[in-house]
Amino acid sequence: MDQGETKFETEKQLLLRKVQEDLSRLRRFDESIREQVDSIVDDCVGAVPIEITQKTSSTSYLVIMADGGRGGGVSRKLWNIRLTWRERAWDKLEQLGATSAAATIVPWLGVLVVLLVAKTVLDLTEIHLSERHAMVLWASWKVPSHDHIVSVDQILSVLVSANEHFTETEVGSLMSDLHYFECVSREPDGRFRLVESLELRTHLPAR
Repeated sequence: MDQGETKFETEKQLLLRKVQEDLSRLRRFDESIREQVDSIVDDCVGAVPIEITQKTSSTSYLVIMADGGRGGGVSRKLWNIRLTWRERAWDKLEQLGATSAAATIVPWLGVLVVLLVAKTVLDLTEIHLSERHAMVLWASWKVPSHDHIVSVDQILSVLVSANEHFTETEVGSLMSDLHYFECVSREPDGRFRLVESLELRTHLPAR
């Protein structure tokens, strides 16, 4: 199994776990329907073609924000997983509805599973950033750097020059958040590497 296939299987297991958690919160999941739910998830998603995954060196792809980061931003991730909506997924809805557990709980459980798959994939591939996070990320791109590696001090300097009120501690904390969101990566020396392309827009994508 190559790296792309391994990553896809890891992401699919995360997707499946989140769908099962959502169903449990809605009190619509028990062990008697696990196999059918797993089957529907399998038919709803597929791996992103290898020629697409080779065009990026990380899972991050694009961050969208207004100039200056005002209003927040949207970070869109290029995962190895995508919605495929095969007809087999819809065929299995009848199978799922025929189980005793599904019939006694709710007849449209299968449709709910498909919708949860779509929602979860979108949630995992699109992260909405707060205004403070977006402003710090915008400032990171304003730091003169040929290798896209920046320090907290450099980011803070850009923000101060733009008359924005941040502290060194806050910038460090926000950059740690952005590292968790995979908008940046952390270098061994504590600096951060920008791993997303930046696109400035007047209006952000709707939630």
